Amino acid sequence: MLPIVPHIEMTLDAAGGRMVRRVAQRLRRTHPALRIDASIADLQPSHLDEGRALLIDDLSGAALANLHPEHVILEQRAALRAGDGDLVVTCTPASSIFEVYCRDHLQLGRVEWLHATSARNPMRAVISAWTDRPVRRRIVRLLRQGKLHYFHPYVADSQAWTLAHLFRSASRRPLKVIGPPPGLCRLVNDKVWFAKLVQELFGRPYLPRTHVAYNLAGLAKIIGHLAELSRAVVVKLPDGSGGAGNVLIPAPELRGRPIGAIRSELRRRLPIGAWAVPRRMLVSCWQSDVLRTPSVQIWIPPVDQGAPVIEGIFEQLIDGPPTKFCGSRALRIPAPVEADVAVHSQTLATLFQHLGYVGRCSFDLILTGRDIDRCRVEFIECNGRWGGTSVPMTLMNRLLGDWQKRPYVSQVYRMPELTRISGADLMAGLEGSLYDPQTGGGRIIVMDLAGVGTTGRLDVIAVGDSWRDVRRASRREIPRILTDIVGAAKSERPDGHRYRLVHG
Repeated sequence: MLPIVPHIEMTLDAAGGRMVRRVAQRLRRTHPALRIDASIADLQPSHLDEGRALLIDDLSGAALANLHPEHVILEQRAALRAGDGDLVVTCTPASSIFEVYCRDHLQLGRVEWLHATSARNPMRAVISAWTDRPVRRRIVRLLRQGKLHYFHPYVADSQAWTLAHLFRSASRRPLKVIGPPPGLCRLVNDKVWFAKLVQELFGRPYLPRTHVAYNLAGLAKIIGHLAELSRAVVVKLPDGSGGAGNVLIPAPELRGRPIGAIRSELRRRLPIGAWAVPRRMLVSCWQSDVLRTPSVQIWIPPVDQGAPVIEGIFEQLIDGPPTKFCGSRALRIPAPVEADVAVHSQTLATLFQHLGYVGRCSFDLILTGRDIDRCRVEFIECNGRWGGTSVPMTLMNRLLGDWQKRPYVSQVYRMPELTRISGADLMAGLEGSLYDPQTGGGRIIVMDLAGVGTTGRLDVIAVGDSWRDVRRASRREIPRILTDIVGAAKSERPDGHRYRLVHG
């Protein structure tokens, strides 16, 4: 199993425990989606023990997924969670270079990669693992041989649980899903439902000022009101992630205009067709007094294996409005603020655990005000899945035993020039700068290669001996190295010949 390293000890008192159990019982009564039938119950683990896993990072269910080709390339990140004997399925062709890098250089273990083809939608890796006959047969064979025990998806949505049910039925062997039940998964990832839950548990002060609109006319009316109160308004999709679906609109452009004119402006600005209106939309004032953007990383074991574990509080790195996620780093905040964040996060995680949640979870917040020592703690959303902060944190736990042993920052680089080189070019150019788990030398850890030669995106981790080292590497050294690699590949290989990455 993955290493789970606790960093903030937080236990609910007796009153908090009773409140959580009471709310859990009420939610089961009032939300049919939380009821679990027998087929799902058989797939839920009562304990997590050592065992081999099937890992699929399928992001096709994310909001506006079809408009973000980057979602496909992130499938390779499943390998960063995989170990000896595990199976990784992707719709993108397996990269032998990245496979060798994970296995031999990072020493993450000998993993089997399977490429599932999809004639209809190349993003749907989970469904393709069943519809691709050779892949399906291989997985069923491993299950019958007792060589697969868990299915650990990126997000445990309904299609993931359906796949687990199909494989268990076909193999007639046990298979457990590491993730929340499908109904709970849908609810916790819904910003509207999550906001209502936070308000019920902790009160209105723990939420930013947010409204819900159910159609364009209602949205225009709310925005017309908020435009008089703030410098900007932001519109969000309830199931968006990583900033996808966020649209920031300067308030002066809307202030004083009639509702009909605002509605026409929204039609022009918003991707209405992609959003499939009518659907719910969130709208709020753009807050200018944000001091920090914490993300609380939590592991939730089965209820009989202990309380949820807070593995760390990180700061999300944002690439300008409308808050597009581009990385993360450890966050230091005053002890009273950390305790406030931790106890409320632990309460939510414990509630989810009593509703059947197992696996990775995180909460995104903002700290607002003029002074970090007297700031307001406001919950933004729950990420009931793996993501851009939990994946590098877990990888650093695997490499170091504890991510806190070395300063690091995860960073997303988007460079059009990277579309013109291959993964072999990149890895050959980085060879002298790659982090070495044996010696601790090197600055760069590569998290995937699928964006090189395609979308121009590269996800890396910069490691250093100090935060100064890490900042210098992420802001100056790595961009310079990438620029040099692109230039070398262009000027030194005019005949189209590609570098080969050789491992001894």
